[in-house]
Amino acid sequence: MAEEQHRKTTLDGGSWLAARSTEVQFTGTQLTTTHPPTSSTSPWIQAVVPGT
Repeated sequence: MAEEQHRKTTLDGGSWLAARSTEVQFTGTQLTTTHPPTSSTSPWIQAVVPGT
């Protein structure tokens, strides 16, 4: 049986975004596999984790 390799994901890299749920029309899968729009009219704002 092959040994599983575990990779760490650092969650404090400073690239978090937040938006009101009422302004986002993505599914959970889309949110975790694609990049949110970053145009000037986008509802996404920079977030500080933890803290936002």
